[in-house]
Amino acid sequence: MVKLSIIIPVYNTEEYLPRCLNSCLDQDLPATEYEIIVVDDGSTDGSLELLMNYADKYPIIRVFTQTNKRQGAARNLGLRSARGEYIWFVDSDDRIEPNCLSRILQLDLEIDIFLFPGCWFEYDDKITYSSYDVPRSQNIFDNFYRVTPCGYIYRRSFLLENNLFFIEGVVYEDNEFIPKTFFKAQKISYIDIPVYYCFVRESSTTRSFTREKCLDLLYVATKICEYKQEFVSNADWMKFFNKYIKSILHTYLFYCVKFKKEKALLLLKLFLNNSILQKEMQLYASMGLLIKMFLLRTSLNSLYYLLKLESFLYR
Repeated sequence: MVKLSIIIPVYNTEEYLPRCLNSCLDQDLPATEYEIIVVDDGSTDGSLELLMNYADKYPIIRVFTQTNKRQGAARNLGLRSARGEYIWFVDSDDRIEPNCLSRILQLDLEIDIFLFPGCWFEYDDKITYSSYDVPRSQNIFDNFYRVTPCGYIYRRSFLLENNLFFIEGVVYEDNEFIPKTFFKAQKISYIDIPVYYCFVRESSTTRSFTREKCLDLLYVATKICEYKQEFVSNADWMKFFNKYIKSILHTYLFYCVKFKKEKALLLLKLFLNNSILQKEMQLYASMGLLIKMFLLRTSLNSLYYLLKLESFLYR
């Protein structure tokens, strides 16, 4: 019986793939009890050839391909193809601790979501551990959105029965996926084992910024605002969604700072003209005021007003 499916979306990460795949293979779990599903998202480097060579050598690896549809679509294909009782999404430039699967799979099979309250961050010259130090008595809603996107293990039947898939064709698909899963989950637990190594590289998809990524982030924020309306009668969920949406909007505005004044102005206008986000701004009255000040004073230093706007979001 396959207990765990590790799903790895791949796009042009030939340089990092061997390290990722080798870490998933270097486990003390019998090969019959887990599988490695790799979805190549239309790579243009040697990633696919490398994957096929690995698959020929290790039957535990199953390779799927698709035209470039981004990471959300790749994860969805992997999820639909998986056979394991549990799902772990692992990024192709990251790695996991050797011989960790046997410890992880000593799980209560009735749990819908397991989360790691921290992970290792691996840079070119150092490795640091970041723990979110979550008290077990504290409301889990106050903490989970800070966990790395690959810091969860899901029961596959839970995801499928609740039709929980990633939105496709955008960056930041995790930001929309994670709160949906937490709302649907009946049982959530922690795994106090530091086993995930997140490799931080400047060229990664989430660290670079473009106009398209800003628009994707705005779209994700809008989707979460729509989703939030289902929980207006639940104080805990409303508190969580307000904090979560605020953090996403902060990221959006932080990206705006990176652009020249004309492009930043355009992005802020898109933000201001979004009718759904207009309602959110009523929760943060001074945020709306500062945006309007910026729009009215475009002849002045736009960075100054953007930084003032950003400082509000940290209150």
